Amino acid sequence: MARTTAKAKGRKAIVPQLPAKVAVQAVDGFESAAYTRDRSIVWSATPDQSANPSSFTRAEILRLSRYLVNNFSLVERVLTAIECYGVGAGLIANASTTDSDFNHQASQAFDKWGNSVFCSANNQYTLYEQQKLIARELILAGEIFIVLVKAATGYPQLTLVSSENVRHSGDKKDDSIDGLYVDDYGKVTAYNIFSGKTYQKVDAGNVIHLLRHKNIGQLRGIGSFAASLNSMRDHKDCMLLEKKAVKVHSSLALVVEKTGGEATNGGIAGELMGANVSVTGKPNVGLERAFGGAVTYLEKGEKVTPISSDRSTSGFQAFLELLVRDVCLNISIPYEF
Repeated sequence: MARTTAKAKGRKAIVPQLPAKVAVQAVDGFESAAYTRDRSIVWSATPDQSANPSSFTRAEILRLSRYLVNNFSLVERVLTAIECYGVGAGLIANASTTDSDFNHQASQAFDKWGNSVFCSANNQYTLYEQQKLIARELILAGEIFIVLVKAATGYPQLTLVSSENVRHSGDKKDDSIDGLYVDDYGKVTAYNIFSGKTYQKVDAGNVIHLLRHKNIGQLRGIGSFAASLNSMRDHKDCMLLEKKAVKVHSSLALVVEKTGGEATNGGIAGELMGANVSVTGKPNVGLERAFGGAVTYLEKGEKVTPISSDRSTSGFQAFLELLVRDVCLNISIPYEF
């Protein structure tokens, strides 16, 4: 469009405007870089935000993941399968040095420690039970913290700390990044752990931070279900809507249509000759006893339209299967499995 200049003194120049619709062109030869409304908008984020999302984002993803584990059988089944096939009865550690006697005695001592609940600081889990919890948390939360502690007698113990309990204290003097103290080189030096009452700064030498690494410079873990959370929620919502429709249909057992009477010439009601008289009959008690659901009585001209969708059953089932496949694909588990 040609630029129009102002002729009169003091008059502003007319700013040229682009056409309302601009043809989509390849940017530097890459069509994927061209903007178009034909596809969903991809919200951009800096590399640091992708590798280290805000504490709110992580907490929201984890909150939804834990909710679906508790209320969606598919997600619980995924974690159970990981426990069963990833950990099994437990991973056993065996010493392997050149001294066979030491290997035998060390392996027996470790096995005795691992099979005792006293290997955990709360005296509740054996080492192999902790391994199952670790496997679940790595998939669900994307990380777990194992704190090495000692009993008053010097007995070595482990404490499992969930992702929610490692966070910023909110204190102005707390210079941690989302609960992690980092030096100038990006190395984690300590962790800010919430014990339920107070925050404790634990040296990194006493903490094993297991997390799923997906990005360079990543400090905290992100759960495996993050990419398929929406598909999980859609699948769950579709199932609930279908159940609701079935319950609405099943609550209606019978519809009875009543037709009003009509007065004629010479009838008893002579003064109403030729007029339509609506007669409201009493409910049929015998009919209601025969049908367990609700019996609805309609007047003349009334009609009941069942609540139903125009979609086909096969199409609905195929859509649900697509959502489930998306969930399984996200965590590399075959849909048939």
